[in-house]
Amino acid sequence: WKQIKGRIYSKFHQRRMQELSVVGLQNFFSLFLMLAAVTETEDITSRVLDLLDFLSPTSINTAQRVLIWRGYFAFLLTYIEKSMDISVLAKKLSQGFKETAKEFLVT
Repeated sequence: WKQIKGRIYSKFHQRRMQELSVVGLQNFFSLFLMLAAVTETEDITSRVLDLLDFLSPTSINTAQRVLIWRGYFAFLLTYIEKSMDISVLAKKLSQGFKETAKEFLVT
């Protein structure tokens, strides 16, 4: 794992993340969920969260946003299945929910 870790991580950077289509984003989550299931779950999840921070809410469409939410919940389930502390993911989800809820506020 340590030999290919850098190679995989180096393929994903800010520009690449912003260029991902819905299918590309789905493949991104599939890759990292598989890696999280078999190796360093916390390290991989941390990296995924950092990479997702490169996506600004204005640059992603509804399908991508839905996929990102599904990805968050998939990582959350992975943490639960491995009896790991979910506080980092829960915080990220609550922040995302708060931001999404703001979009529906009527002033």
